[in-house]
Amino acid sequence: MVQTLTGDVYSATVIGYKQEIIRSKSFASSNTYSDKIIFFPKVEYLTLEGIKLIKTVNATSNHPPKIGQKVKITHRKDSLNANAIELDWIVLLGGTLFSGVAMFFLYLLSSYIGNFAFRKRIRNALYLGAILAAINLCCIIIIFLRQ
Repeated sequence: MVQTLTGDVYSATVIGYKQEIIRSKSFASSNTYSDKIIFFPKVEYLTLEGIKLIKTVNATSNHPPKIGQKVKITHRKDSLNANAIELDWIVLLGGTLFSGVAMFFLYLLSSYIGNFAFRKRIRNALYLGAILAAINLCCIIIIFLRQ
């Protein structure tokens, strides 16, 4: 979110990929690892000063953009990577809902050490959960407007 707000927005062209191999277990108790290759798009774009830059986007997915495809990114001079500004609405809204519910239960559990009535604990937990969800939604709207 911070890089999206503080960086300049550019339309960049995918020119290649940076490959990384990750190792994962199918189960936590398993002793066998499987290797998976993930691709981070390398993009080329011109800065506001007219300088041509090539950077690696710090986000990937199961279906990375194709070579030649245009993507929206943000760029800061002090950052080694570019930041993708593509919104996956299901994940963002699910994360907003999850963090609001998590805040509700966090406050509800942590308020047991105080001497509050149950209704007051529920009301405060609902307020805090709604406030955190609203903050997340505001961040999503700001990112959407920067696209």
